[in-house]
Amino acid sequence: KINTNLKKVGAFLGDYVEVGSNAVINPGSIVGHHTIIYPLISVRGVVLDNKIVKDTKKIVNRICK
Repeated sequence: KINTNLKKVGAFLGDYVEVGSNAVINPGSIVGHHTIIYPLISVRGVVLDNKIVKDTKKIVNRICK
């Protein structure tokens, strides 16, 4: 839990996150660094570091070099 002292808050994106066109990241979501989100995907909640979000139910590990 992160106390922002704000009434409203957007999403938190880590370093080097790539978001495809027309993707939706819901308010309060947290996306870890080096994550890729495919186009036309809706993301909600927490996505850990080094993941690829291919579909709302299909999240796979990303192999970073």
